Order: sequence, then structure tokens, then C-alpha cells
Amino acid sequence: MKLKISTLFLLCFTIILGHAQTRQNEIVNEAISLYGFGRIDEAFKALDDCIAKYPNFDQALYIKANWCIISKKYGDALPLLEKLESINPKFNPQQKKLIAECYFSMKNYDKAEEYILEFLKHPNLSPQAQIYGQRMVKNLDFVRSQTNKTANIVYHNLGPEVNSSFNEYFPSTNGDESTIYFTRRDKQGEDIWLSYAQGNNWSTAYKIDEPELENEMRYVSINTHSNDGAHTISTNGRQLLFTSCHRPAPDGLGSCDIFISFKKGEEWGRPKMIPDVNTRGWESQPCLSADGKRLFFVSSREGGIGESDIYMSVRTQEGFSTPVNLGAKVNSIGAEDRPFIHPDGQTLYFSSDAHPGYGGKDLYMSRWENGEWQTPINLGDQINSIGDEISIFINTLGDKAYIAKENNENNRSDFDIYSFSLPKEFRPKTVTYLKGIVSNAKTGQPLKASIKLSDIAESKSIYTLNSDEKSGDFLMTILADKEYGFHVIKEGYAIYSQNYSFSATDNQLTPQVLEIKLMPLEAGAKFELRNVFFETSKFDLKTTSYPELNYIVDILKNNPNLNILVGGHTDNAGNVANNLTLSENRAKSVMNYLIEKGIAAERLSAKGYGSSKSIHTNDTEEGRAKNRRTEIEIL
Repeated sequence: MKLKISTLFLLCFTIILGHAQTRQNEIVNEAISLYGFGRIDEAFKALDDCIAKYPNFDQALYIKANWCIISKKYGDALPLLEKLESINPKFNPQQKKLIAECYFSMKNYDKAEEYILEFLKHPNLSPQAQIYGQRMVKNLDFVRSQTNKTANIVYHNLGPEVNSSFNEYFPSTNGDESTIYFTRRDKQGEDIWLSYAQGNNWSTAYKIDEPELENEMRYVSINTHSNDGAHTISTNGRQLLFTSCHRPAPDGLGSCDIFISFKKGEEWGRPKMIPDVNTRGWESQPCLSADGKRLFFVSSREGGIGESDIYMSVRTQEGFSTPVNLGAKVNSIGAEDRPFIHPDGQTLYFSSDAHPGYGGKDLYMSRWENGEWQTPINLGDQINSIGDEISIFINTLGDKAYIAKENNENNRSDFDIYSFSLPKEFRPKTVTYLKGIVSNAKTGQPLKASIKLSDIAESKSIYTLNSDEKSGDFLMTILADKEYGFHVIKEGYAIYSQNYSFSATDNQLTPQVLEIKLMPLEAGAKFELRNVFFETSKFDLKTTSYPELNYIVDILKNNPNLNILVGGHTDNAGNVANNLTLSENRAKSVMNYLIEKGIAAERLSAKGYGSSKSIHTNDTEEGRAKNRRTEIEIL
């Protein structure tokens, strides 16, 4: 991330050096030096003293106006610039652009247009200056067209435990918001830091690690002695994708490259560069989709649309596919930055300096619909400003956002991290999450197991992940308005099965916290099959039952000495005798399916229990649904 202070400092310094060293020049140079060393208050006082003594000194007026604009004090900058206009209207062509910015920030769009058009008439503008002026004209048209105003947003600074006198930006959290990761730029450069949630507050932040060299050239750590950051954490908190700049070969390729590190227990592994997406150019700001299948990032590689574009690469068994540019609807002739794909998998947030907006870099969202990304939507004047909004992160539930904004208190102009309630019109589709710990039911030992989520209606896998091998924990996200089969599978253990159906309108999207205890495959072990389905009052298997039953087929084929009893159970509705017959027929249907799939009949038996072995109350629909079940018992 580039800081404005250094750029304007050099600009102002260049102006001063071009003039004779009079006393007023000396005072201004002293102020510039103070400002460059971060002694902001002293620098402002020096300029104030200079202007008080030399009220028509154009250079002092211009520099102080610049500094006020850096601090977003447009009301203080405008009188200085207007006085400069009256004294020397041709002192610097930039002064008309700065006046336009002041009026733009004050929502005086007519005056802003007047001055920006004057600015564009200057014959010797650089191409960059012309693009800036033309964009402001487009932005003026845009803001005048905005009739639907977003309700006022209250921003909450994350506090001194996270924010400092340096710059903090690029926030991201794991799926349950228990940990926040961010980039801090201090005197040593950029590094990745983290903090843990403590109620409504955060713990004191610390670096994810310290630079560590295996030898004089190869880092084994995430942070190095150069710049590291622009990262994202996976929803399960086990994969960190980040940007590392100038990491020596063979670990790095270009100026900045994308790396990945995996966490086991509490330890992060050695970072590895992702060769499929990196070039000898600049790649940065990666974001991994919740299912782990798509990687979004920014690159300035040749063949792009603008200065920097957003690309996407698909994860394969071999690595990642050749990146694809997201196209001209998302990418502009300017610079797109910091893509964030929400766990809904369909809503992309990003920053841009060329789409119509409120000035500087604005934040946008685009939805994936009908096989393509839609025209980006500006996130509104309560989120965007005339300054730079460089990144936004939306929590899993979609109702809270984290953002880096400039903190302009006490003449500061550094970035802090804030949170706020995301307006409904900018929220992604409704998502919740499942998290838990997998362990051995007998010993309590944490287990590394395969966690699978499938779409029942379409009989297809959504995604698969593993619980952590040291802690047994996992977290996965679930999109509302679908029915899911959820399975936990480990060789040598009975499967764990659940069925989930969440509606975006029923307010039952509370995240699920599970304690999954897998039974070893030994005599007497019992487990339920929650994704075996029958027509009401019938015993014909629905085809949506097949994926779960195929897991049982695999267990039996992998354990040829294993014999099982299939048990059928009903609720207490209806005739007792009929329920007993129905439950037995359903158990036999499951057994017959297993036989059809090649399991020897002598290894299988079936029995119906009707409602005689209820495990929940039959007084509620929820309880009756849980009593209607298929069970497997190891014989």
C-alpha cells in the first residue's frame, strides 16, 4: 500500500527547492522536514506561523492546503486555496483540482464541476491528471443521479488492541469471527498481525510470526524482513493466503507473489508459493472461496484491461488452473484491488478507482447471475468517500463488515480498522455455518476426518474438508434455502450423518456447534442414517438416499468381516401394527439396496421397531421427525 504523505511531501519539497532560499522558504522547508518525520502538529504550527507573518506567501498556502486535504479537513483547505486563487491563480494547475475536491467533499457539485473543468483546460496536464479530471466529471454525474440514500452508518473503531499510530488495513476473519488477521505497516514494513475476539473487544494484537531464515536466502516464516500482507484467511481458519514481496528465489518469482500456508493445531506451516498464478510481474491480494475451489487475486500482468485487474483461478488436483480475467464488467481501465468473495460464493466485493463513485478508491459489489458477473454496484456514500476505501470484509452471516478507513484525528492520516452493520441492500445471500470437534467416542482423542456437505436435491457434493489432525476442529459454511446432507467419515469408524435445511426467512440461521463422537467399527456400535428418505407411508427408497447408502457400501466393502443389522423406526402417528410393518419394510429396502450393490446377503439383516424405541418426544413435529430414522448396528 502506498501512502499519500510521502508523495505529497516530495511534491511540496520539489516546489520549495525551485525558489530562492528566503526566510519564508526556510520556514516552509523546516515545516516540510517536520512533516516528513511525522511531527505533524509541529509542522502545522510552523506553517501557521509562516502564514501569519507572510499572509500572501503562495507556497505556504498551497502546502498547508495539501496537508489539510490529506487529513480530510476540506473546510480548512478551501479558504487557503481560494486565497491562493486570488493571489496567484496560476501558481500551480493542481490548485484548481484541489478546490474541486473540496467542493466535491462538501457536496457543492456545481462549484466542483466549475473548477475541475477549468483544471482540464490546462494545456500541459499529464495523462494521469487528465484521467483523474475526467473521472471526477463522471463521478459528479454519478453522485447527482443517486436518489436513494443509505441510512447513516455508525463505525466502531476496533480499538488500541488492534489499531496503532501506524497503518492497519486488509482485515479478514475466520468463519466464526473468533480471530481477525490484518496487515500493519510500521517502520519495519508490512507484516501480518492477528487478534482474538474477547466478548465485544479484541485481545492485544501480535505478529503471526517473526522473520525466520533457513539459511541466508530462504524464509521458513510467513513474515519476512520485506513486505508481507494483503492476505485472506479461509473460513475454517486453516489456510492463509498472502502476498510476499521480494522473497528471494527460488521461493519468489517477481516483485510480489502469492503464497499459501496451512495450519495444523496451533502451528503454521512453511509458506509455499502458488506457481500457477504467479508471474515475474505483480500478483497480490488473494482471496479463497469458502469451498476452497476458487482463488481470486489482483495482477498487473500483461494482457489485462487496466492498471491492475482481478483474476480467478480454479483449484484442481494438480494445483490451480490458468487464471482468467473477470472481464470488463468488473475490471476497468483503472486499478481494481482487494477482491473478496463472500462465503455465499456469489457476491464479490472489491475496490476500484475508475468505476463511477464518490472519489478516490470506492468499494463495489458484483453478483454472479446467469453465468456472469453483473455490473458493479457502488456501496454508497455512507461507506465510500472522496478519499480511498481500499478494502472491505463481510462476515459469514453477512450482517457485519470490517473496513480500513483513514483516521483523521489530530492531523493523522493513517488507516485504522473499523466494523459496522452492513446495510441490507449491500448484503450477500444468507449464509450460516457449522463448526465442531471430531473425536473418538471411546477415548476422546481428536480425529482427522473427512467432512462432506452435499446438496440433497441435486445429489452432488458441495465441498469436502478435513477436521484438524491435532485438535479435531472444523468449520464450514452453508448457504440458506437448500437441503443438505452432512457426513463425517473416517476409516475404521462409523459414519456420522445429519440433515440440514435452513431458510433465509425463518430466522433459524443460528450457527450450529457440533460435538461429533465417532464410534469405532466394532460389535455393538450403532449410528443413524439421517439422509435415507422414503415417500410418506411407503417403503420405496427415494433416489436422494443413494449417496448416503453408498457410504455404507464402501464401509462394508472395506471391512469384509463386518456384519450389520439395519433397523427401521417410525414415530407414533397412526396404527401401531402398521408402523411396525412399515418400519420393517423400510429396513428391508435399505438391506436390498446394499445387496444390489454387491454386499453378500448373509452379512446383512433387517428389523423393524415401529415407534417402540423412540429417542425423542412424539409431541412435536421436530421430535417425530427425529424418531423416523434408519439405524445401523454392527453385529
